[in-house]
Amino acid sequence: MSTNLTKREIVLQIYEKTGFPQKEVQTTVQMTLDIIMNALAAGRNVELRNFGVLEVQVARPGSVATPTSPRPK
Repeated sequence: MSTNLTKREIVLQIYEKTGFPQKEVQTTVQMTLDIIMNALAAGRNVELRNFGVLEVQVARPGSVATPTSPRPK
């Protein structure tokens, strides 16, 4: 069994605790994730009280060498 929590597991847990139809729970979870994703894509931070802040970190541009590529001389 994987140690990762999947979207499907979130849906099932909400369904079991609330009794709401699984399709409605799945739609609500997906809508929530879409809203978060769109906000992050627009450059906004997402603050979830008692959980944390989600923000996009932009990596510095630079050269990246993979272990299988030859080193430049």
